[in-house]
Amino acid sequence: MAEPAPNAELLRSLGRLVRGLSSLFWGLPIALITCVWTAFPQLARSFGFLPPMIATGLLVYGLWQISGFQKQERVWRRALDRALALATIELGLSPFIFWWSKMAENRFFLGMVILMMVCGLGFMASRNTVLQRLSAMLPDEGLRM
Repeated sequence: MAEPAPNAELLRSLGRLVRGLSSLFWGLPIALITCVWTAFPQLARSFGFLPPMIATGLLVYGLWQISGFQKQERVWRRALDRALALATIELGLSPFIFWWSKMAENRFFLGMVILMMVCGLGFMASRNTVLQRLSAMLPDEGLRM
């Protein structure tokens, strides 16, 4: 007896899910390294505010890719929207790292960098919630482990 053909929409959403998880997996350490290198005199400082924006943009891209999976689950969507909002705030605040490294005496830039750190901690907590909700929704027991 032949197996039924897999649902094309499900395969497409699972493909986006894998791309999104990969972007989150690689984007988080890349964002941490580039933001710290931009804040302190290192090689990446010569590139301006672009490296932190690209790295935090990778996190937003990863969450956007994940958002195509199980759109009907309200608890999942609420956790995902919270993480996406914090990641977008991180993306918007990332240029302030470079500007603060140029003018460390400016209190506004320092305040924005501190706000970015607080939002980063909130993003980490919300990302963990997103991954926990995702693991509860996966259909295979091996994947849930």
